[in-house]
Amino acid sequence: MSTPQRCAQMFLAVQLACLLLICGCEEKKSNELDWGWRLPLSAKPPAKPAKGTLGATDIPELLRRYKEAHQAKDIEAMRAIHDFYVAPWEDTDSIFGSMGPDEGLIPKLFEFDLEEVELVTLDFGSKNPRLDYIRRFVPTPENNFSLLGNNSVMLNHPYKILLHGRRPQEANGPLVELDTAFGISEREGRYYFFSMSVVLQCATNWVQTGQSPDCYRPVDHRDVGKEESRAMRRRIEHLKKWETPPGWESIVQPPVPDLLEKR
Repeated sequence: MSTPQRCAQMFLAVQLACLLLICGCEEKKSNELDWGWRLPLSAKPPAKPAKGTLGATDIPELLRRYKEAHQAKDIEAMRAIHDFYVAPWEDTDSIFGSMGPDEGLIPKLFEFDLEEVELVTLDFGSKNPRLDYIRRFVPTPENNFSLLGNNSVMLNHPYKILLHGRRPQEANGPLVELDTAFGISEREGRYYFFSMSVVLQCATNWVQTGQSPDCYRPVDHRDVGKEESRAMRRRIEHLKKWETPPGWESIVQPPVPDLLEKR
C-alpha cells in the first residue's frame, strides 16, 4: 500500500473515531449534524443488515451499485458499498457495521430524483488528491463567531462522485448537479464510497427545502493551497460578512454539457 493510501485510511479512521466521540454527547449544538442515531461507546451494537457483496470489484461497479441503490431507495444495498460499514471496530477484527451519521442522511438523499452518477477525476499533479469544501456559518459563541469552516479529506484515489437529477418538488425542472462530497476508498482490494457528512447534510437540506446550500467547493474541483485558504479566511473575517470567495461555487450547479450530450 502506498503512503497516500495509508494516510487516507488513517484519516478515515481518525474521522470515524471523532464521530463516535461526538455521538456520545447528549446535547445537540447549533452547527452539529442531525445524526439520526446514538451509539454507546461501551459495547459494539449488532451490525445493521447489508444487502449484496461488501464492496465493489472496480469503480464502474461501485458507480452502478450506488445508482441502483439510490434509485431503489435501498438502504441495505447502500450499506454494502459504504466505507464506514466495513471500517474496523476499535482494535478488533469486527467491522463497524453502520454508515455512522450517514444512517440518518442517506435516506434524506434518496428524495433526490437521481438520473445519473458522474465520476470526476481530480488533477492535483504530484500532490496527494483531496476533497476541499467550505461551509458558511452563522456566527455563534459555539463557533467562536466564525463565518466559515474549512473541510478537507485526503484521498487514496483521485476521484469524486457527483449526482445528477432533480428535487422531487421540481420534477419537471432542469437537471442539476449535486456535489455530496462522495469520495472513493479501497479496503483489501474492494471499492467503497464515503462522504464528508457536513457537506452531505448541506446537500440533503437543499433537497428537502430548496434553500441555497451553505456549502461551497472549488471551481473545477481544483487544488486549493494553504496560502489561498488562509487568505480567504482572513478576507472574510476582515469584511465581517459573508461573500462567496472568488474561485468557489455552490455544491448545486447545472450539469456539465458533455454529460447532457451523452443522454
